[in-house]
This record gives sequence, C-alpha cells and structure tokens, in this order.
Amino acid sequence: MSRWSFVFRELGRDIRRHPGTALSAILSLTLLFVLFNMFWVAARSADDLYLSLVSNLQMEVFLPESVSDSAITRMSSDINAIQGVRSLRYITRDAAREELIRLVGVDLLAEDTLNPLPRSFVLTFEPEYLSIEKLAAIRQRLSDVSGSTQIQYGEKWLDTTEHTRGVIRRVGVIIGFFILLATLVSSTNNIRLMSRARAPELLQMQLLGAGRWFIALPFVIGGLLVSSVASVTSWIVIVYGRRQLDFVKITISLPQISEIVLFCATAAMLGAISGYYGVRRHLE
Repeated sequence: MSRWSFVFRELGRDIRRHPGTALSAILSLTLLFVLFNMFWVAARSADDLYLSLVSNLQMEVFLPESVSDSAITRMSSDINAIQGVRSLRYITRDAAREELIRLVGVDLLAEDTLNPLPRSFVLTFEPEYLSIEKLAAIRQRLSDVSGSTQIQYGEKWLDTTEHTRGVIRRVGVIIGFFILLATLVSSTNNIRLMSRARAPELLQMQLLGAGRWFIALPFVIGGLLVSSVASVTSWIVIVYGRRQLDFVKITISLPQISEIVLFCATAAMLGAISGYYGVRRHLE
C-alpha cells in the first residue's frame, strides 16, 4: 500500500468513526464564514454606495462683482488647469435666474429690475480627488484664481460620509479578524477531538517508527477539506441570498471571482494549519 493510499484510508476511517464531529465542524465553520462574508459584502456595498454618491459632488464658485466678463475666459482656462478638475461649467446671471425659476416654480424677480443673482462656475472632479483633504486644497487654489470667498461643495456632508466610511472599514477589519481567529480555534478543537479518540493508535504508530508528518498528514488533509467545503458552501449561501434580495437604491456588491477563490484557498490553508495543531499534542 502506498503512502498516499494509507493517508486517505486513515482520513476516511476518521470521518466514518466520527461523522457527527465532521458534520458539526463543517456546519460551524460554514456559519463563521457566512458571517465573515456578510461583513465583507456589506463593507463593499457601503464603499460602492459612497463612491456613487460622492461621484456626483459638485463645487460652485461664486464670482465677485469685480470680475469683468472679459476675464471669464482667462479664468476658465486657469481653473481647468487645476489638477483634479474634470469639468467646468460657467453659469451666467440669466442661467442662474432660469435655474431659480425651475427650483421654485415662479420667477421671484421683477422684470424691470436688474438681475442680482451672482455668476458662478460649477466644477466636477476626478474620482481620486473626491476627499476632504484634496478638495480643501483645490478650494484654496480656486479662491486664489477667482478671488471668490464663496465656494460651496457640501463640505460637512463629505466629512461625515468619509468618517462613516472609515468606521465601517475599521469595524469590518476587527470583526473579520476575530471571526477568522474563531474559525482557526474551532477547527483546531474539532481535529483535537477526533485525534484524542485515536491517541493509543497514534502512539503505537510512533513506536513502530512512523514520522510526525506521516501521522499528522490525514488530519492536515481533513482540516483542509473541511475548511474548503465550509468556505465554498458559505459563498453558495451568500450568492443565493443575494439573488433573493432586491433594494431600490442600494446595490449589493459581491467580490470578484478571483477574490472569492483566494478566500477559499486561504480558508483551506487555515484548515490545514488547524489540522496540524489539533494533532500536534499527540505527536510529542
């Protein structure tokens, strides 16, 4: 009998002897992986929602009365040259009046009066510049170019949104770490329970000259298989749940296939490590 035949035979014997322990290990790990994947998907969905909201952010620069119409073209070129500016739109007084009528539904200005509404530039930005720090720098540059002291872009909203995004990320990392730690501990304890029942047999194999890795290999492969099955099953549950949910304004974002494969491979490696640590005590 070859070495690998013996290893897989021993693995099959362990599963047949302790089917309840094996099933319990798969179910408990599946539950832990489902929780981890839920936080992962929730964090990605929140991040995508943040990016979609911020991508519509505009900055309006109100021009002082002292700026002449002839200076608008030069000023537009200077603003377009600022790094991070994606588009620029000039709003005349008449355009501002039409926008006001559209918003309130009635013309608030008398026809025989001068239009007091200010002229302005409306800017949009490249995605990588949509942050508090970078927009503050752009705002200062715009103030220098235009001489304007009235620049609006929802600064408080962006600050609150960025803070919330950071909190979600930090909480997700902490929760993910503890879930993976619980996964490793749970898998190790399950392997330890299975190996404890075979302690006399393992000792006999050592006395007959079997090496540590030869004895531990069935448990290492068992931990790898259990974690692999649990991780794949957890993603089946997540994908099924995603298809059953439908939100109006929130899109549930799943990781890329490559990321899911990497996660399952990492889970399998953790299972293999837990398999070794679960039987290590009986090899000393």
